[in-house]
Amino acid sequence: SVTDNKLITITYDSLHVYTKKDDSEKDADAANSGAFMSPVDHILGLMKGTVMKIIVNKEGKIVDIQGAKELSAKIMQRLQTQDERSQKMVETTIGKFTGEVFVKQNIAQSTSFYPDSAVYVGDSWIKKGMVNSDLKLEAFTHYTLNSVNNNIAEISAASQFDNLGNNVQLEGLGNSNSTMNIKGKDESQYSIDIATGMVLHTISETSLKGTVQTMVKSNIPVTIKSRKEIVVKKLL
Repeated sequence: SVTDNKLITITYDSLHVYTKKDDSEKDADAANSGAFMSPVDHILGLMKGTVMKIIVNKEGKIVDIQGAKELSAKIMQRLQTQDERSQKMVETTIGKFTGEVFVKQNIAQSTSFYPDSAVYVGDSWIKKGMVNSDLKLEAFTHYTLNSVNNNIAEISAASQFDNLGNNVQLEGLGNSNSTMNIKGKDESQYSIDIATGMVLHTISETSLKGTVQTMVKSNIPVTIKSRKEIVVKKLL
């Protein structure tokens, strides 16, 4: 029922992006200002303080996302740019932190693993599903309820990833399809409020490795490593 739905409010208090490709490193921060502020710094600065609202049902599935389109429109209006290339850069940057892709890869993954029946400390269950829409990664995840103290459940998870040789469109390679053969693993820890079903704290470490085949080059080696931490605070 509608009354079983939960509202998640995301407020962007700080935004920091670090990327590295070969010997090239880029570091952008919403806190940067002044003459040395990059275009990406500017975009992140405009996002600071904005709010998104996500409605999740009792199964952990996303019901509605509010604020993503409004945020994008606000930033485009503030930047006052008509240049198509600049608009594309803005949309790409915003998309990494808002919208459906962001929600599915960060929020939905943290609420969609609940077991189908009651479990007790020491019990385990397995879930299968798509965990990354960009890379089309299929995951088999083994969950274990480790403890329950003060109404907080501690759950550990171990995942095995495989993109099954799917065709994907990769940023920087245009609109042409690329075939990826990637496998990997993830280890995660979840702290969950039993009363509300909300994930209060998540830490996950992911490691992926494989090859990419494009129309101009085959068997390009790919290695992806990431560490993600999400902390949820109740609004009083």
